[in-house]
Amino acid sequence: MKGALSVFLIFALLLLPVAPAAADDDELFGMNLQPHLEWVYPLVFDGMNRLGAAWIRTQTHWNLLEPKPGRYRWKTLDGLLKNAAKRKLGLLIVIRTARSRDDASNFPADLKQYGDFIRALAQRYSGRKVAWQIEDKPDLAESWRGTAEQYVQLLQTAHRAAHEADAGVVILNAGLAGPFPHFGPLPLEQRLKENRRWFEAILKSRAYDAVDLHDYFPPEKNAWGITFEEYLLLHKQWMKDQGVEVPVWISEAGINSKPVTLDGKRIEFSEMDQAKGLYAIYTSARAHGVTHLFWCKVIDTADKMSGSAFMGLSHPNRKAKPAGDVYKKLSKFGRVDY
Repeated sequence: MKGALSVFLIFALLLLPVAPAAADDDELFGMNLQPHLEWVYPLVFDGMNRLGAAWIRTQTHWNLLEPKPGRYRWKTLDGLLKNAAKRKLGLLIVIRTARSRDDASNFPADLKQYGDFIRALAQRYSGRKVAWQIEDKPDLAESWRGTAEQYVQLLQTAHRAAHEADAGVVILNAGLAGPFPHFGPLPLEQRLKENRRWFEAILKSRAYDAVDLHDYFPPEKNAWGITFEEYLLLHKQWMKDQGVEVPVWISEAGINSKPVTLDGKRIEFSEMDQAKGLYAIYTSARAHGVTHLFWCKVIDTADKMSGSAFMGLSHPNRKAKPAGDVYKKLSKFGRVDY
């Protein structure tokens, strides 16, 4: 059933109207690779080209690449990078210590072994169009079973080891979940304060070549009390306060295309809201110097985080949404006429 569903979704992706790829010098447009599409990534990469994406974000796990100390299995990753390069796509690859997507990451028992692994990884793929992101949403207990201090130590180890192998490597911090999508029990101000505590701990480490964040807030005033642009500028101000001047990436962003209910609140969205929201988000990101922005998903699927269930650019029944057309036109022409 899982394989049949994935093939069905692949057809949905490939049937989207063909558009020219993003301009060679436009690296802003990225897309997250959904887990159920990973096993047929060559076809998915073709579909991403149709959308005009320049970068793809995916993830892998330490135990898959190093099942035993010092014994590496690079075959799958080799194929992934080869197929991406063939299509002139960049890859942002999240490296997790978790054994699977459904598990939380742990602080390594042997930090030296972890550093050796990152060093070998960076050395093998030196010179490729790839960036490495260390973990994902460590401020969520279901993603990271450790403290902010332990995460920073992991990030520092990875950054140092990677640069020992490749001076030009690009290491990103994990994007934080932040306040989205929930409303309580703490008010927004207190949740932003916790978000700042994590973010500033990361900033002070200086163990990154670009700073990443997740920004799921709509571009206009909304139920959450903060907009996409406000959230972005808040983080840029925190960077300025710490004297940090590196590129800013947004590895997750999105707008739903139909209503969702979160914490007992019904939040109204429509397909036109999504299309206009996508336009506003990419336009705002470009205006504020964001270098890469990865949309949440290409196809709607049920997921644990109901706040992002309808953020795809097409429906599971192969019907494209207006937001897909906006994404393609923006990636090629930089504008859309409604």
